[in-house]
Amino acid sequence: MSTPDNLPFPPLPEGKFTFASIDPPWTFAIRGAPAQVGDRRPDAHYPTASIEHLKTLPVSEMMEKDALIAMWITGPLLIQAVHNELFPAWGFEPSSLMFVWIKTWNKFATKTLTGTALLDSDLAMGGGYTTRANAEMVVLGRRGKAGRERADIRQVIVSNRREHSRKPEEFYRRCEAYISGRKIDIFGGAPREGWTHYGYGHREGEAEPMRAGNAI
Repeated sequence: MSTPDNLPFPPLPEGKFTFASIDPPWTFAIRGAPAQVGDRRPDAHYPTASIEHLKTLPVSEMMEKDALIAMWITGPLLIQAVHNELFPAWGFEPSSLMFVWIKTWNKFATKTLTGTALLDSDLAMGGGYTTRANAEMVVLGRRGKAGRERADIRQVIVSNRREHSRKPEEFYRRCEAYISGRKIDIFGGAPREGWTHYGYGHREGEAEPMRAGNAI
């Protein structure tokens, strides 16, 4: 396993939030020769953090007393129940599996799925040391009395595989429909209207000032 960067976190954003999406910059080993691993290594794209460092992320201070967190998690870390460590450290209780993103090849037109079967050959083939990964999961954490405002939000998202760590737009649309209030994207990718960005995770070059020891 590579050594995590464990960089200091940026200053807190203004105000508090009802909903957070977080895509933690996990540290984990990628087996194989360097030429085979290539850009599959997380630290080739962004600074990584250990579980203990992520526990110190000031999530509790950012969030309202009634709030929800949607956290992206890998299969191995889900089995290790890492969310059962992180959510309590942030003042939240683990609640449920919120979403499963089924990845299709980039050339696949998901709009054709209405009334049409999804074939095995349509599914993207990722890495993995057991079965070949083509799904990502989102677990839900809860604090206080926050809950869903609509009962028609489906769990499974079928969408094309994207650039490293970039999540489907459908995920954000469903989160916006699930609950109202201010929303924050922690370690997210591209800026999006109606969301506050926090962190330096998955934007290329965003962490360079931190790596150089300068404040953001």
